[in-house]
Amino acid sequence: MSPEITIVVCAYNARETIGQTVRSLLAQTRPCEIVVVDDGSTDDTSAIVRGFDDPRIVLLRQSNQGLACARNAGLCEVRTPTVAFLDGDDVIESRFCEVMGGAIGSCDGVRCGWRFAGAHLEGLGWETPVHAQDVSPGRLIEANQVVVGSVLYRTRALREAALDARGRVVFDPALPVMEDWDLLLRLCRRGFRWARPVDEVLFTYRLRPGSMSTDLRTMHETGLALIERYDETGGAEHEARVRRWCLRSLGRALAQGDQSLASDLMRVLGALAEADLPVLASALREGLARVEMVAPSGVSPDRIAHAGREVLGDRASVLGTLASEESIAQVADRLAEDGGRLVLAGMGRSGRRLASALDARGRAYVWLDDAPEAAWSAPRVERDEIRSGDLVVVTPDDPGALAMGLGGRVVLLSDLRIQEARRTPAGSSS
Repeated sequence: MSPEITIVVCAYNARETIGQTVRSLLAQTRPCEIVVVDDGSTDDTSAIVRGFDDPRIVLLRQSNQGLACARNAGLCEVRTPTVAFLDGDDVIESRFCEVMGGAIGSCDGVRCGWRFAGAHLEGLGWETPVHAQDVSPGRLIEANQVVVGSVLYRTRALREAALDARGRVVFDPALPVMEDWDLLLRLCRRGFRWARPVDEVLFTYRLRPGSMSTDLRTMHETGLALIERYDETGGAEHEARVRRWCLRSLGRALAQGDQSLASDLMRVLGALAEADLPVLASALREGLARVEMVAPSGVSPDRIAHAGREVLGDRASVLGTLASEESIAQVADRLAEDGGRLVLAGMGRSGRRLASALDARGRAYVWLDDAPEAAWSAPRVERDEIRSGDLVVVTPDDPGALAMGLGGRVVLLSDLRIQEARRTPAGSSS
């Protein structure tokens, strides 16, 4: 049977990793075709690929033109109904093609869970499940939670969304970064149909010290331009969305020590309101956790507060408590002592962090989520099972419709974090 999936691999000076990437493709339980695009490497990347001497591999070489052009070039060679894209240091599990090919059905795309790994593919303890709402129009315009290598696309759907009449320019070469987010927003506008996500972790993103060298200012400015291009809400809702993007960029800048960008963003944002702090804290917490995986040094409230002190002044100590894992554990302990049944509403990243803190302390709780595919080890309940005595903690920083119509005593985790930050000095663990 002829392969129905092509994997396009884009590589630039990837001699240390390209062999592992290609081997992970050749080991698939469902065979795939492989197109490797060497984007102007000056090392022996191409020679390593040629060394596999396998008829399933097509090698293209071009002058260095950037990731978008390399992906477009690879896509032009695809003759199969479906396609996925990897970088030259990514790997996939041997069942990727088998599972994803079966899961896409008649839809235009399907996603799977993914993980970060270290420079030598060692586990880093960061696995990310997928949720259907991540690609909803309202969520996708806020930020891109989709890692490009975790997606299998219908080839036809990509070519129909191309920027040129011949279907050759799918990833926008005019964008210096975030060309994958731009594509997803364009697909979303065209009514792209997603299959139910695959819970299994099938894609591995290698995180190396060089992975943290991205130009944060370019990322911020490009993301801002995409929101302006695709957000159709207008008015106060649009302004709030732009502000949240600036807050997330500020969190990333503080995490990576980009004081210049952080200072510029503070001038744009002006005085921070309490409603800003949970969004900023979430971005800072995630940014520092990623930095920590590359160069472990111990993420603590003191370190988080120090990261923001030069820019945020007195607000930094509050932010330190808000953003640290320790503060989430403190909130979890206090919530569990309030009596009644504890219900977590929303099992995204914040919900899972709070659930893990409760698990570590042996605290009982139940949870609910609007996404049917959401899963966790604790008992799941539905909205109509909420009782009047339940304490319902709505976990997303931007709760949206999730908080509407819930029974019991409903509180927002973001509000509780602020209360905890006021009550507990940064750096305290009690």
